[in-house]
Amino acid sequence: MEQISVIKKAAFTAVGFQLKTTFAGNRQASEIPPFFHKTVTEDGLSIVSNRENEEYLCIFDKKADSPDLDYTIAALAEMPRTDQKDLALVFVPESVYACVRFSKKGNQDVLKVLKFMMEEWAPENGYSQNHAGKLFIRYDAQFLAAYRAAGYEGETMAELYFPVVKQPLTQ
Repeated sequence: MEQISVIKKAAFTAVGFQLKTTFAGNRQASEIPPFFHKTVTEDGLSIVSNRENEEYLCIFDKKADSPDLDYTIAALAEMPRTDQKDLALVFVPESVYACVRFSKKGNQDVLKVLKFMMEEWAPENGYSQNHAGKLFIRYDAQFLAAYRAAGYEGETMAELYFPVVKQPLTQ
């Protein structure tokens, strides 16, 4: 894991495939990896019109008081074509993010980095999760090429964006 930086990102929209899952019973662990693998290896997002780039984003939309999760594999784009009703449009609001590049060899690596950010880094640095924001992972062209060629055997670095808010100073 590289050094964590705090950045502000403007709001954006993304278009892609959405999976409705849940953390209840650890269901997301059996559903997300095959959904991710199939979409990435088959370059499923190539059908998204008006893409801004070739990158993939995995956007996690989970409310603080619910185990349910909308997991969307998407590309930066404004709107799907009207004939692409199977694609979801996701709005990611402007937020401050703790951002870190990390070696992703599977779902457990995401969970490990996220746990560290939530339980150690954020409190030690005066932040907490911004539940109004959306957590997402960015997969660049280098990650996608390596993953398509050799799965997680290649050099697979991803970027995790964890929405945060600064905690007020206590006296």
